[in-house]
Amino acid sequence: MMNEAKIVESVESLLESAKARGTSQGVLAFKSFLDSERDGDFHDAFRRLIVHLAGISAHGFFTESEQKDVDFLFECATWLKRIGYLQD
Repeated sequence: MMNEAKIVESVESLLESAKARGTSQGVLAFKSFLDSERDGDFHDAFRRLIVHLAGISAHGFFTESEQKDVDFLFECATWLKRIGYLQD
């Protein structure tokens, strides 16, 4: 089931994993999303996050565990677009 708390949990997991691997890949985007979400800007923050994740997916690397979180976030984006909550 998709909800904002699960999305936040996935992004927090990605942030911690990136830090543990010692990579800067995505760290700024993950932190930015979490800060914006805490400030009540979930919609725009999530849209920006998806753009960053698409770029990282195309040119970077995710571990198997990270990829599961990324896939979940892309599924959420697809569903949110389908219901009209998320616009390009």
